[in-house]
Amino acid sequence: MGTASRSLRWAILLIALALPSAAEALSIGSVSPTAVPGQLLIQGSDFGIYPAFPPIVVLDGYMLTLDQWGPSQILAEIPAPILAVPGTYELSITNRGKNGAQVSTVVYEVALGASGVPGPAGPAGPAGPAGPSGATGPAGAAGAAGPAGATGSQGPTGQTGPQGQVGPQGATGPAGAAGPQGAQGPVGQTGPQGATGPQGPQGPAGSGGASGAISGQLACQGNDYTGFLVHVPGRAFNVFTGQDGVFQIDNVPAGTYTVAVLQNGQQKATTQATVATSTVNLGQIVVNDVTTDVNNCGSCGNACGSGAANSTATCSQGVCGLACAAGFANCDGLAGNGCEANLSADVNHCGGCNIACPGQPATCNGNVYTTPGLPSCVAAQCVLGAGQVAIDCPNGCTLSGCKP
Repeated sequence: MGTASRSLRWAILLIALALPSAAEALSIGSVSPTAVPGQLLIQGSDFGIYPAFPPIVVLDGYMLTLDQWGPSQILAEIPAPILAVPGTYELSITNRGKNGAQVSTVVYEVALGASGVPGPAGPAGPAGPAGPSGATGPAGAAGAAGPAGATGSQGPTGQTGPQGQVGPQGATGPAGAAGPQGAQGPVGQTGPQGATGPQGPQGPAGSGGASGAISGQLACQGNDYTGFLVHVPGRAFNVFTGQDGVFQIDNVPAGTYTVAVLQNGQQKATTQATVATSTVNLGQIVVNDVTTDVNNCGSCGNACGSGAANSTATCSQGVCGLACAAGFANCDGLAGNGCEANLSADVNHCGGCNIACPGQPATCNGNVYTTPGLPSCVAAQCVLGAGQVAIDCPNGCTLSGCKP
């Protein structure tokens, strides 16, 4: 019987030595703040060893952005909505295998203050300086009077008294001789102008010089050009245009002139005109800024339209474009469908173009199977766990569902 018992113990020991040692299990040891505001340091074990498949870290439904991670340490950013509200939140970490599949999940309760997890107490500060001296105490009682002193020496002579009053004035002396004549006074003011003389006879009529006219039209057509001033600077040749912008300046002497167009005193365009004895037609004079005018962008009549969905038409450097409304973007680069991406709710463009929200994988913890979560974008932020359902499995579960 003793020999059989020893043989059994040796067999059990050999089997135990043949089995591989258990790998360190996924666990969270501590959660503490770092010197970086809004950043958590998570320490534990078995967070993952495959660089292409980092662990999934979720805080109260928000998937955290990982600044740095390794098998036993994670640096993660706290979402702004949680950072602003103190409380206790659920933190979960799911590690993944070399093919990206979920391996296991661990849950940890984290208490957060208004600015993160409270840090340890700092060391005691140095002793303060000595306080000021106390107030001076009251004076003691007066001593007894001393004996009388000796008689002093004679004092100095007093000051001289005030001077007596002035005596009466003497009689006036005889008048002196007359002084020399003074200088001549200034010239008086000019008198009023005399009446105008009679008008002279009219001179002979001068010979008429050669003259012509300057005509044209302001462009771009379809705009209202009422009240634009067309004139020759330095000369009395002026005309105001009507709504269609057509103008003609008559009786212009032969010569070469600069023709300017003004609106409310601001010069819009200039051109040259050479006049002989007939009408010179300058054609269209463009006064619109075709570099920024959405109705005449790049050239007259090239309208950029009213803008597609969620956008406003623009004209910059003579090229039509669009400006997206707040919260929307033109992620496909096509002007025809405007700013099609809703950055607040689009799971493929959540908060910015091409930022896709991931789905939440299924989990199996003990006898509870949780179905996969759908991608969700709320207020321009990805939210994990949308649509997940927890199912109690009496016979246990796998990542595919409950065991039969």
